[in-house]
Amino acid sequence: MTTTTTATTSQVIRVGIVGFGFSVRAFQLPFLLARPHLYSVRAFLLRSDRSAAAAQKELADSPLLLQHSDPSAITLHTSLDAFLADDNIDLVVLAVPAYTHRDLALAALAARKHVLVEKPFAVSSADAEAILRKAKEVDRTVCVYQNRRFDGDFLLLRNLLGITDPQGRPPAPHFPHAAAAEPTLTDADAAAAAADPPAGILSGAVELASHFDRLRPGLRDPTAAHPAWKEDGRLLGTSILYDLGSHLIDQALCLFGVPDSLYAVHLADQRRVAPAAHKLNITYPDGHPFVPTPDYFLIVLRYFTDSETRAPLVVRLSAGMLVRPAAAAPRFTVHAPHASATFAGLDPQEAALKQVPVGHPAPADLVPRAPPAPSDGAAGQRDDDDPRFCTVATGTEPRAAARRVFCPPGDYGVLFDALAAAVVRGGEAPVSPLEAWWVVRIIEAAIESAERDQVVRVKGVIVPPADLE
Repeated sequence: MTTTTTATTSQVIRVGIVGFGFSVRAFQLPFLLARPHLYSVRAFLLRSDRSAAAAQKELADSPLLLQHSDPSAITLHTSLDAFLADDNIDLVVLAVPAYTHRDLALAALAARKHVLVEKPFAVSSADAEAILRKAKEVDRTVCVYQNRRFDGDFLLLRNLLGITDPQGRPPAPHFPHAAAAEPTLTDADAAAAAADPPAGILSGAVELASHFDRLRPGLRDPTAAHPAWKEDGRLLGTSILYDLGSHLIDQALCLFGVPDSLYAVHLADQRRVAPAAHKLNITYPDGHPFVPTPDYFLIVLRYFTDSETRAPLVVRLSAGMLVRPAAAAPRFTVHAPHASATFAGLDPQEAALKQVPVGHPAPADLVPRAPPAPSDGAAGQRDDDDPRFCTVATGTEPRAAARRVFCPPGDYGVLFDALAAAVVRGGEAPVSPLEAWWVVRIIEAAIESAERDQVVRVKGVIVPPADLE
């Protein structure tokens, strides 16, 4: 079925979106619609006539249909062939289950469309390679939606680590060459910096912990006849390691590059003993017992050094589904020779995007761009769990000086700006092919480590295909 509704257009990148779930509604549409000078949403591919009718009704009164001044059409397809044959689509956005990414991306590329893929990019490095080779063959841009590179706390963390960006690239250098700066501050410099932490105060970090935790003791929708795809353990790419792990691994590799080795714990079913465990006792429509997806992971990345001025680095990445917000670990904790820092909660963009009506653009003031006024007149004094701040402690005494630092707001829209530049000018995508491959390959190495209960060597042992370099 093909359903057409009135819209408008301009000379911009014409977008077709596969899917209409939470990722599309909260993370894709708001930023596409906020950039009418770059993008025009022209079509959706939906599962059925019923899904198309529901989407059409939901979008009927939204600004999506009024985004440009010249009449055109937004088409709701239910046929993949018709969708890919649509000449009004330049860029295909894939916001569908991970196990479908390979086939859909290859089909879109074969139709000579550019492709933006929701994370995880693919369920295997072999699938990732197939997608990237096809993109190279047809000379089209492929990019992964790694939006957490543009979290405000992560951008501040990069600055405090002393990481400078290559010319003209978004804050995400190529992984194999990424590395936090060596220590550049003297003890006296660090002590003087307590009142105003400068770039590089965390340079030479020796330990970083990154957590992305949730409280979800039961299924997303325990009343459903069968679980959502992310909780269907029979499917590839459905575990928390592929979901949240894609973000944490990507961020770690952006900061420090490819590790020398890793060790991982990948538990299959922590929630079995949770109070809501009865919600997991369901069967699939075919009568097969429920297969849980892994709901916890811990990955330890190790970076060795032969430098006399730099110590080895340990990076711990973890996520779980049984973490109460009041007792959650900081989003980031970093220890370095001259300072330590903690970053409280999650970047506020996601919470703000959930409040944007479907089909409406993300407002320019999605999150505040200035620190809130102090309630007691003391500069920098805020609630400890306010995600807009981090705490930086300096000095060598147990009662080291601490300073609350405002995290400049992040902006996921930067990824869309960089992607448009790549599509129009033929440059490299904001997430390069090599970066996309490495995240998937590290996930595979983590699964191997957990299954064998062994350390896995990475640098110099795991090597990307030469044609992706």
